[in-house]
Amino acid sequence: MMRTVFSMKHKQLAAAVLDMCRPLSWIAILSSVAFAAPRTGLAAPEDDKPEADPKALKALARSTAYLRSLPAFSVQAYVTRDEVIYSGYKLERSSNVRMSVRRPDRLRAEVSGDQGARLFVYDGKYLNVFLKDENYFGSILAPATLLATLESIERHGIELPLLDLVYIAMGGQLEPNIMDAGFIGSTTIDGVNCTQLAFRGNTVDWQLWIQEGEQPLLRKLVITTTDDPARPQYSAVLHWDLATPVADTDFTFAAPKNASRLTFGSAEPRSTERSPAVDRASP
Repeated sequence: MMRTVFSMKHKQLAAAVLDMCRPLSWIAILSSVAFAAPRTGLAAPEDDKPEADPKALKALARSTAYLRSLPAFSVQAYVTRDEVIYSGYKLERSSNVRMSVRRPDRLRAEVSGDQGARLFVYDGKYLNVFLKDENYFGSILAPATLLATLESIERHGIELPLLDLVYIAMGGQLEPNIMDAGFIGSTTIDGVNCTQLAFRGNTVDWQLWIQEGEQPLLRKLVITTTDDPARPQYSAVLHWDLATPVADTDFTFAAPKNASRLTFGSAEPRSTERSPAVDRASP
């Protein structure tokens, strides 16, 4: 029996897909070139014309270039996000993301956590989505490259976990509104030496921890939504695997025989502008 995620009958399933998939556009700042940095920390409000911090710009540019140079990678992320219920009351939701990417046309992502489990497989022809707990699956015909697929799937109401990380890795360009930035200094994340950077936008604040040394990978991020009185946060700690070969079998998908099919309807494409202020966190 064919089912559609855009039907009233399956509205809750559609919402579950979106809530489980939509990340904050945190990695967008890696592609921005218009940064303003203070002399120490973030610029004070009275600083009308803060100068760009060359150290922060260099760290960001180097991390972006390195990410785009990788032919393949695997990454695991432990993600937490605050869900504002009412009157500023917050619940913390957590999830684990496991993702493998191979340039230019392969991706596998698994999400498990407080709000269920999801599987996404892109094989260069189709993007497959499997809602494990509900035992529903759906497939859409996709463009021939991962970059083109990421640019097209939003019209189907689907957004992948860690979406912008993959988008930047594949060469996509995002330009958020960065008001201020600071080079905080060195620290460690899970025993790895990192450089901490801080950024401020119109409605969100970011902190990034980028690995020092020959592999400038993003190791941690924290995002605070500042236009919400509850100031909810999104955080992720990332662990990278660049040594283990990504197997072809990682990008194959076969739905369980007893699974029900979802037909992802078409919707009007949304604005191409991406902003951490409007995207929601992957659970």
